[in-house]
Amino acid sequence: MTAVPDVMLNNGRTIPQFGFGVFQIRPADTAKAVTEALEAGYRHIDTAEMYGNEKEVGTAIAKSGLDRADVFVTSKLNNGFHRPDDARRAFAGSLDALGFDYLDLFLIHWPLPTRYDGDYVSTWRTLEEFYRDQTVLLSSTPSVWPVRGYLSATFGNRIIQLKDGWVVSENSTATAGVG
Repeated sequence: MTAVPDVMLNNGRTIPQFGFGVFQIRPADTAKAVTEALEAGYRHIDTAEMYGNEKEVGTAIAKSGLDRADVFVTSKLNNGFHRPDDARRAFAGSLDALGFDYLDLFLIHWPLPTRYDGDYVSTWRTLEEFYRDQTVLLSSTPSVWPVRGYLSATFGNRIIQLKDGWVVSENSTATAGVG
């Protein structure tokens, strides 16, 4: 079996370069699919509450014989739960469904700056709480990347830079690079 290379992130953690996603896998088929992916060498499993199969992902990992620390697991905040208290309950629900005490990566599944009065920063701050509590090792949106100590996120056609939860710059172009 060929090892999947890791990518080093700015905080010193690594993420496997390839992952196995369980989107559109029926819950009844998920544990088997994840088991086969782990046997094939995958060490990054991508799920989400809205996929309805987090429990089966957790079951497959628990039964795999692998240490939890050896499997990188990503889940995502559902679109209807961006308000801080809703996000906290949703995150706790994901941990419970998976049977984990932490996640490696928790994403905002789809940034929605046009909802919740445009308050995407409070959603981000809530994810930062999980990171500080070490119940999530990384948090982000699918279109976020670290740039020189800041987090740059694309929201629609805007690029937003966040530092410690605060918007520090906005740019109306959708091009940016890691510097």
